[in-house]
Amino acid sequence: MSNLKSLIKYNLLNSFPIINKLINNKLNKKKNKSIIFITTIFIILFLIIFALLTLYLVLFESIFAQAGHPEVVLLMAITISAVMVFFTNLSLANSYIFRTKDYDLLMSIPIKESDIVISKLISLYIYNFVFVFSIMTGAYIAYIVYNDFDIVFTLLYFISLLFAPLIPIGISSIIAFLLGYIPLSQKIKNIFSTILYAGLFIIFSIAYTSIMKSSETELMNQIGFLSTIFKKVYFMTGTIFEGFYNKDIISFIIFITSSLIVMIIFIIIVSKTFKHFNNYTNRKKINKTYKLNSEKYSTNSEVKSLFIKEFRQYINIPSYIMNTIVGPILSLVCTITLSTQLLEGAGSLLGSIVNPENIDEYAMGLLGVVLILLMSLTSTSSSSISLEGKRFWIIKSLPVKTSSVFISKILLNVIIFVPFIIIDVIIASIIIKCSVFMSILVLVMNIFMALAFSIYGLYINILLPKFNYESPIKVVKQSSAVLVVMITSFIIDFISIFLYNILNVIFNPMIGIVCTTIFSLIIFILSLILLLVHGKKKYELLNA
Repeated sequence: MSNLKSLIKYNLLNSFPIINKLINNKLNKKKNKSIIFITTIFIILFLIIFALLTLYLVLFESIFAQAGHPEVVLLMAITISAVMVFFTNLSLANSYIFRTKDYDLLMSIPIKESDIVISKLISLYIYNFVFVFSIMTGAYIAYIVYNDFDIVFTLLYFISLLFAPLIPIGISSIIAFLLGYIPLSQKIKNIFSTILYAGLFIIFSIAYTSIMKSSETELMNQIGFLSTIFKKVYFMTGTIFEGFYNKDIISFIIFITSSLIVMIIFIIIVSKTFKHFNNYTNRKKINKTYKLNSEKYSTNSEVKSLFIKEFRQYINIPSYIMNTIVGPILSLVCTITLSTQLLEGAGSLLGSIVNPENIDEYAMGLLGVVLILLMSLTSTSSSSISLEGKRFWIIKSLPVKTSSVFISKILLNVIIFVPFIIIDVIIASIIIKCSVFMSILVLVMNIFMALAFSIYGLYINILLPKFNYESPIKVVKQSSAVLVVMITSFIIDFISIFLYNILNVIFNPMIGIVCTTIFSLIIFILSLILLLVHGKKKYELLNA
């Protein structure tokens, strides 16, 4: 038991390094204050996202309650949580449990394989529990807003919430474990995973778009059918729901028992083959013919060669692709769904502050500043330096200019984001039917912001690199650089929205968007100065 406790502590500190930094920096007040500040900002950001999610679920519940099916929001929360955990865990399981960098160290210590698996499983559970807690607690609040409070229902609901991630984690981890034995190259597996995740996200986006386009009457007629769909998507949704909603103790016990059985089976299977699996995958990683070939850097231009390297790294990491493609795809979905709604909303709700003659231009400008947020939430450049990892010395030792490295990393983010910006603006212009000049300004504003955050993301990653990581997903999702860029994007987008609306009230939408475009140009110039003056010096002193 003492070994298991030590392993759990070690894995938690390793999985959530900010806790480790807080413990180790007790004597260093300056560092500790900065870490506490970052942690506080992260908590505030989480609470804001949680509040927005809850508000969104409350809006859905208002429709469900009107249709006489208030329970649908709970079924939706269970199903969405399970699906998210399942597909997220398919890529997480290998890095958290199987292909860990501390394998050699753990094998040198006299501890049971089952203790290793359990300790790593707990870290994986905590990571997934955050998603489940956010969605299911938000759904509970939405449900309580339109229904009476019931203490027994509440108690059973939150016990179910604690066990909700276990079955999806267990099943997806076993599948990931079995897939590790398939004799395919890692590149093919990565491409397959990327296509699968991207396909599912696009399907979800299309489904969401069709729902948003439905009238309230159509939605109410389909709500009863939604219950059946949610129960079919995840086979345990009905059992979990019956357990806490109808207080069916048999269903509740079946769910809890099934969750524990799945996890026990997983622990037994993985514990018995843990050593063999890791030895097998480590043997496959060895490349006996590896040779640093710098000739390819002289054949092509520096920027082109470095960009090809960046692009190959990008397509070989599914979590990297999914984390950065979410913003652009969401921007496309929001453009299609929000263009008409903003046009109607501006006319009906904002008539007092928007001139009826300027409704189309106002809607176009507001959509433009909303797109800034969606595009800036994720950035390849904010993790591109960190992803070099222990190989960072290779790129530092090559005879290439620092500016070439910067351009190649910024260019990847620009090439991914700018085409989506152009498509978004064209679609919005067709739907809203605003002036060509207004569309051009919105396009220019978003391109400036895309360039600014590409540059700023790289600058922050130079200041906050994370070379020592077990899995790329810990860099693209959990690193300090990514968090800082995300927080900054919220602040800048809030300023942009505030500036645009204030100037619209005082003058008109055209003046608002012109000034917002100038603001985006200023952000771009400031980011460029930071990178070239301070960032370049820091990069040249940087070592992995």
